[in-house]
Amino acid sequence: MDIGDLLGILQGCLYAINLIAAAVYALSIICIRRFHNQHNIFVLNMCITIILTWLFFIVYFLIADHEYPRQICNLLYYSFNFASIEVPFAFIAFSVHRLCLLKYHTRAFVKRKLWAAICIACQWITQFVISLPFFFRSQRYCGNQFWLTIYTFIIAAILPTIVNIVLNTSIFFHVRSSTRRVHVQMVSTTNSNANNQHAVVSHRDLSLLRHMIFMFTMFIGGWTPVFIINILNTTMDIDFKLVQICVIFSQVCSDPAASRIYTCILVVFIPSLVTILLNAFIFHHIRSSSRRVQPQAIDSLANNNANQQMKFSSREVALLKQMIFVFAVFIGGWGPIYFVRIINQYVDVHTVIYACSVLLCETALLSVVVHLFIHNHDLRHYLSDKMQHGWRVKHTRLEREAGVR
Repeated sequence: MDIGDLLGILQGCLYAINLIAAAVYALSIICIRRFHNQHNIFVLNMCITIILTWLFFIVYFLIADHEYPRQICNLLYYSFNFASIEVPFAFIAFSVHRLCLLKYHTRAFVKRKLWAAICIACQWITQFVISLPFFFRSQRYCGNQFWLTIYTFIIAAILPTIVNIVLNTSIFFHVRSSTRRVHVQMVSTTNSNANNQHAVVSHRDLSLLRHMIFMFTMFIGGWTPVFIINILNTTMDIDFKLVQICVIFSQVCSDPAASRIYTCILVVFIPSLVTILLNAFIFHHIRSSSRRVQPQAIDSLANNNANQQMKFSSREVALLKQMIFVFAVFIGGWGPIYFVRIINQYVDVHTVIYACSVLLCETALLSVVVHLFIHNHDLRHYLSDKMQHGWRVKHTRLEREAGVR
């Protein structure tokens, strides 16, 4: 058994683990009524996108080596691009929801489940529409085009990265500015206690923000190389393309590898940019809203408003940090596979390298599911209590049976 067989076995195991973990998480949210809230609706949407993504890629790798008519080939590449952008666009939908919830928190509509359903529906409609260029491939044979590969790379990695950077930067500045809202020399004991609680909340928020940034960095680092390799693989001569980069734009439409570039842009760049922009808007909104409460408010009503504002900011920052981390892990895991595909168009990429990039994708999605399990305290405690209760019931039944004997 060579290294290729071992990597194939490892890929199969990771496929199964990812599907099982995402399915368990999704079924827990669906079947347990207490988890039917806005936040878990978006988590459920993310789990569904992970399941559909892996089911498609399992089928894709089984049938990709065969030749198909042009219409079937267009549908296959359309589905490939759609599956590639599902997870990053799910992050964007969640970011849009959080942005609207922060900016319009006084409106009851954005707090309803209908608003969450609208955000998710817009996400899926956008995915269907944004993948349509794959139906306009000019090649009669089954092969990617260069400009399509670039397109996928941008919308799947670059755009989500930029959006997440902007949003997280805004949250960071909001946390930093919110610490100055409570005057350090307040006279009353109540104000002193509020000041201490605020410092603790800010510390937790900053820690969570660093955690989300780490996840987002992992995501970008894992997915970006794959798309870069996929783009480079569509060129006949990599050095020649670097020299004549000014002419690439006029030649991409006739390049037989353009669809890989499109997929790379769609999966990496566009979601990254959108996520960064959304998070920047959220950060700007939180920072501006933090200045509405006077830092030296003396009456109890003003103090209560300040405490409510601090708690609200704490929840938002914590959630933002988690979203950044998950998104970074996803981008970092899926980026390399698309770059490998692009490079493989013109240069023979070793099967071990391709298998390793697939393993990185699987590991990234598994990390996302595990992270969701870890940070959903209610669901984790609920499942833990259920398992402990089942174990105690079984243990009691065995003891009774042993006593009867």
